[in-house]
Amino acid sequence: MALNMTLNTLWETSLLSDDPWWLYLAYGAGWTISLAVASFALALTLGTIVGTLRTVDNKWIRGICEGWIELFRNIPLTVQIFIWYFVVPELIPPYKDWMIEADPVLSQKIDRLEEVAGKIFRIIEKEPAKKAKASTFLNYYLPTTQKLLDSYAEFEEAGVSGENLNQAKAKIQSTMDSIVAGFEHQLDELYRTDAMDIDSDIRVMETMLRRDTASVADDFGLNGSSAVQQRDE
Repeated sequence: MALNMTLNTLWETSLLSDDPWWLYLAYGAGWTISLAVASFALALTLGTIVGTLRTVDNKWIRGICEGWIELFRNIPLTVQIFIWYFVVPELIPPYKDWMIEADPVLSQKIDRLEEVAGKIFRIIEKEPAKKAKASTFLNYYLPTTQKLLDSYAEFEEAGVSGENLNQAKAKIQSTMDSIVAGFEHQLDELYRTDAMDIDSDIRVMETMLRRDTASVADDFGLNGSSAVQQRDE
């Protein structure tokens, strides 16, 4: 099972880490260059082999190579991605188990955890003073959640359907809603001071508006008392 979980990556590559920022740029650049070189080598090798075999006298081999070229040349990349991700897994069950999430509900909750964790990291990056308020999240919620999900992944990879494993997996699944709520609460706590400041600003503004409005009404006789006095006279 491929858990769609990158909380550990967020934790390790966030600016909360003690490692210098350029190290992550170098790491990403290394992966980019490695993938580019590997893709070039693979494409060159396959292209040379298929192109050469396309010229042989054997009509079967030549037909397969021509079909291969026409297949990848004439089908748009988006359609190829759709086929490999949605069509082929339905035809090959082992590939589906590796390619598709085994538990879409759990994956959706993990996606939510990633989203909330990312927002918390961005707030702390923008306002380092709030790091202390997120100490519970950083020192407990995040590492404990990562540990639980790593254990769940290990249980899935074990490939055994035993009572103990099933109970442990069920407990982790049932706890996910509470974990999501805990993450969201930690995010909400970071905005508490901002919410209090906004409330204070609104109260002050309302007081000033009432004062200014009353002053204008008195100056121009808009409060109704002047009109009544003139009518009585």
